[in-house]
Amino acid sequence: MSEATSSSSYIIPHDCVTKNTSTSPKLRVVFNALDPGYNKTSLKSLLLAGSKLQSDISDVIKYELNTTVTYGVVPSAFLAQRCLKQLVIDEGDPFLMVSQAFLHNTKVDDIVTGASSSEEARTLLAQL
Repeated sequence: MSEATSSSSYIIPHDCVTKNTSTSPKLRVVFNALDPGYNKTSLKSLLLAGSKLQSDISDVIKYELNTTVTYGVVPSAFLAQRCLKQLVIDEGDPFLMVSQAFLHNTKVDDIVTGASSSEEARTLLAQL
């Protein structure tokens, strides 16, 4: 970053955010291109969107999705749970602790489980 050599006709409104989790706090500048600021015009309203770079959805659908669960649709929770159950059926025998966690301690794709000792927790973590 360097000092400006000429005046600007637009200034992006910004705020400073600090993170005080250590002895040397971190400072981050957050820019807000949606804020119209003092000149009543936002940066977003001045910029062009550019041309479309993404593939058409019809091109993407041609591929078979074997391991993807799309979240936010009705069967998502079922599909996530079913994938974990099938993983246990196919590969679970050598990983008994994780298999039990997958079958009995999951909510959608979150595993909430525990261990009786530090050693058991390390084993569970390694298997996950």
